[in-house]
Amino acid sequence: MRKRQLLALFVVLNLLTACASSGSARRESDAPVGSPCTGAWVSDTDGVIVFKFGGSVVGRQKNGSLRPVEAATFHVVYGTQREKLPFTTNRSGQFRGEILLSSYHGRRCKGGKVEGGTVVGRAEIAIGAKSCTEAQLILDSTWKPRPIELVCEHGS
Repeated sequence: MRKRQLLALFVVLNLLTACASSGSARRESDAPVGSPCTGAWVSDTDGVIVFKFGGSVVGRQKNGSLRPVEAATFHVVYGTQREKLPFTTNRSGQFRGEILLSSYHGRRCKGGKVEGGTVVGRAEIAIGAKSCTEAQLILDSTWKPRPIELVCEHGS
């Protein structure tokens, strides 16, 4: 019986020691890149970020002129599936909304220093409006507001 109690105590101590060292690594993994670290650990997380998406939509008319496109709709394209985004363009063709982009954040202790970074995913966006040909773009974290041009049959 005494051997079982000692074995149980040994197992509990090993678990507590493992938890304490992983907690320490977890605290170090939150340190800024370039900070000193000890041991060998890797920390990674997947998630999403809310990305602000804005700009304008203009329609190229048959005569070559450009006009603002009112009520243009935006959809996220997933293969053959589409999900409508909850914003459209106003009378002057302007739009502003938010979209979720996937993200990956990784850190590790290497050579006594914290290394790491974040990668933000992309989304395929379809933009359409009455009497205009649909346009598609790839939205990523480098997006800057700019005009999106549609080809239109007549004034819209």
